[in-house]
Amino acid sequence: MMFYFRLARELGMTINRMLKEMTSREVASWMTFFDIEEKQRKKKKESQNSKLIAAQFKAAGQQVAEHKKRKKVKNYAKRKV
Repeated sequence: MMFYFRLARELGMTINRMLKEMTSREVASWMTFFDIEEKQRKKKKESQNSKLIAAQFKAAGQQVAEHKKRKKVKNYAKRKV
């Protein structure tokens, strides 16, 4: 039922008018279109999330590397004193 509301809104029609004017084949085609569109949206979101997570891991790795570098310099300075 939600599909009918969504399609009617997309077409700017009432559900009653839409069902009177469209064939079942046309309704099924729209259903397929919306399914494909949703899958593409999810895939894009997953890709964006993956890129964000990769960037966060990279930043965390850089912070760890900087911390180790500072610690190494600090330890070296202590030995010199």
